Amino acid sequence: MTQIINDMNADNTITFGSVVAIGNFDGVHIGHQSLIKLIIERAKSKNSNSGILSFEPHPREFFDKQKQSFKLMSTESRRKKLSKTGLDFIIEFPFNKSVANMEPSTFIEDILHEKFGITHIIIGQDFKFGKARSGNADMLKKLGKTFGIKVEIFEIKKNRNLNISSSRIRDLIKTGEVGTANDLLGSCHSVIGKVQKGEQRGRKLGFPTANIQFGKCIIPCFGVYASRVRILNAHDKKIYDGATSIGTRPTFGINHPNLEVYIFEFDKDIYGLEIEVELNFFVRSEITFSDTKALIRQMEEDCTQIKELLKGVKK
Repeated sequence: MTQIINDMNADNTITFGSVVAIGNFDGVHIGHQSLIKLIIERAKSKNSNSGILSFEPHPREFFDKQKQSFKLMSTESRRKKLSKTGLDFIIEFPFNKSVANMEPSTFIEDILHEKFGITHIIIGQDFKFGKARSGNADMLKKLGKTFGIKVEIFEIKKNRNLNISSSRIRDLIKTGEVGTANDLLGSCHSVIGKVQKGEQRGRKLGFPTANIQFGKCIIPCFGVYASRVRILNAHDKKIYDGATSIGTRPTFGINHPNLEVYIFEFDKDIYGLEIEVELNFFVRSEITFSDTKALIRQMEEDCTQIKELLKGVKK
């Protein structure tokens, strides 16, 4: 079982002598997964523990005064996905003004060496850390030797000539290219949230929807998606097919982005329950309709197309 370390005053003996990667691992994409596999292999060869050191909140989130939604997944979702990889521990190090202003040498000595006793670190060549991101891989290698820390550089291989990175995946999701994004993630990008009561327009149109908000996570390209839906905090373990609409509902003059999903062959009351909505395929962009009849016709066409798309997708 993966141990979560977010209390910096607790006894963290599990980290001493360990093999660790440092990063935020947003999305836990296939590049992250290959890095984690290497960490675990190195740790087993040394008969030590494996882990990652991430920052909470994400440094970008800390510095962004406008608080724009950009993360691929929530802290809780990332924690769950990482815990399935076989890591021994996850350090969620508090990122604050003091850490942001910490000199790279201080971070190495006080945090990596003194606090956690890490002896082997694996990072990417473009790794930056410390005040004003002034520390780099070469500096970590040089200073690490002083404290008995081995530093190994890991190069993430491309996927079909595409660079694998969280920022690349964000760009793909924002432009509706979820198929490619899902390939780089190694799973379908999903949105998780509690079902909220809306204005029930969908029910009146014959397409009752479950509505959830994005929170601090990225808002995908506006439009309609073929989706798979899971009810997370209920005994219902079935995976449902559904038609998901993301946008501002321009036909009704609403401006706040949200997600609403029409779950096929489903009539249960799930208000207040948490659901996970996978974005399997992008079907079309958001449209403003002249009247509700045109909207209903399009929704019927969307559902027919989505059912065909999801036929070949394993549950």
